[in-house]
Amino acid sequence: MAEHNFFTLQEAINWIAFRGATMTAEQKANRSNVTDNAKNLLRRALFDGGIKAEGFLTGTDTPRPINFSDKAEIDYARNTIRINRLLVYFNVKIQIAELQREFPNNKLLSNFVSTYTTPYLEIMHEVIDEEQISATNQGNKEALIEIIDNKMKERGLPKSKNLTNAMATLIRLPESQKGKALKK
Repeated sequence: MAEHNFFTLQEAINWIAFRGATMTAEQKANRSNVTDNAKNLLRRALFDGGIKAEGFLTGTDTPRPINFSDKAEIDYARNTIRINRLLVYFNVKIQIAELQREFPNNKLLSNFVSTYTTPYLEIMHEVIDEEQISATNQGNKEALIEIIDNKMKERGLPKSKNLTNAMATLIRLPESQKGKALKK
């Protein structure tokens, strides 16, 4: 998405299902069930009005709120919502803040996910959330290093240039690690 305050439908599903999750190989076998549950939760929240979405109607160039119906067809891969035969919204966007409000404890994997964490993993998740890092917003590595360094100081963790650099690298996608940051 062009704006980093929004998620696509697929990004919203991933956020609901897997944010902060550390899965073993055995737990990954349940990934499709968890994704299906996340899709059902998102669909229900859209239908009930707990979450608002907007998109472009076919043939228009201005995003509009989507009046969701129970019979709407959602295509997560294409990021479209079909309300009826003629009414199709594309480039659907959901505000991240609405997802956070609707799903404050969004780990559907509670039965499948390891609860183990470290201060370093917690810092990385905080930076991802606060800087709204996503597939379309990778952020600047140097800025991420500074933020991580400050968070490590706040927690009284030892200063380590190598560790801070590695954490900033691991937050970003492999293609962004080659000096081609995806910034929108």
